[in-house]
Amino acid sequence: MKLNYLFKLLIVLVFCSTSCNINDSLSHQESTIVNIDDMAKSFKTLRTDSTTVSLNDYLGEPFILLLISCSCPDCKYLLDDLHKKIANNSKPIRILAIGRNASCEDLINYKKTNGYTIDMAQDPEGEIYKTYASAYVPRAYVIDSSGKVVLQTIEYQSTFADSLLKKYNEL
Repeated sequence: MKLNYLFKLLIVLVFCSTSCNINDSLSHQESTIVNIDDMAKSFKTLRTDSTTVSLNDYLGEPFILLLISCSCPDCKYLLDDLHKKIANNSKPIRILAIGRNASCEDLINYKKTNGYTIDMAQDPEGEIYKTYASAYVPRAYVIDSSGKVVLQTIEYQSTFADSLLKKYNEL
């Protein structure tokens, strides 16, 4: 019985440790394609409400772009932090979370399960993600009105939501 429990725990730990990283042999810097001061990469995909969304829809005003995975615990932590803080922010926050290897149906279920109201869009083959990075989620970008990345975070730290919102509010 105890051995069965330990085996199940090991499987969960292996899944959780690999679900956020595609290739953990790379450093954050080696896996990063879009850096601070780079222009955000163009994308076009479907939101969970089945409407088309693209980078161009967000240009003209700052926004936060999140690249997430529905199976990543760190992504959930960052989304939880942001979801709590955006309700109390002094101005409306424009956020789009793109789900790496997730369909609209996956994201609808993820939003419903977690009570998220953050706008989400699919990236079922991970093609959008691959234009920004080759490993590690969550990735968060504060993008200014011209499309330039002014802040980037990789993976999760409890201070990241505050940093993202502070930079967003400065723009």
